[in-house]
Amino acid sequence: MMYVFICTDCGQVRMVSGLREAKCPRCNSMMAAYEGDFLDWTNKNKEEREKIVEEYKRRAKTEQLVRYRPMPVYDRKECGYDY
Repeated sequence: MMYVFICTDCGQVRMVSGLREAKCPRCNSMMAAYEGDFLDWTNKNKEEREKIVEEYKRRAKTEQLVRYRPMPVYDRKECGYDY
């Protein structure tokens, strides 16, 4: 499962697989989890993506954004399959 994280400080976007949280590779701050899914992000054009990044940067000043992305139900640790 792919996830998208957005840095609310510098606007860097990072796409990761299997990580619950992400640090920005540019400024080393915690990134906010994008509320949509990976396919939603990839189906948007460049201008729409830039608007979303600016919205996240603006929202970070006024409200708490999610920094920790829950994993799907089939996560091995959540299901007790951690061996």
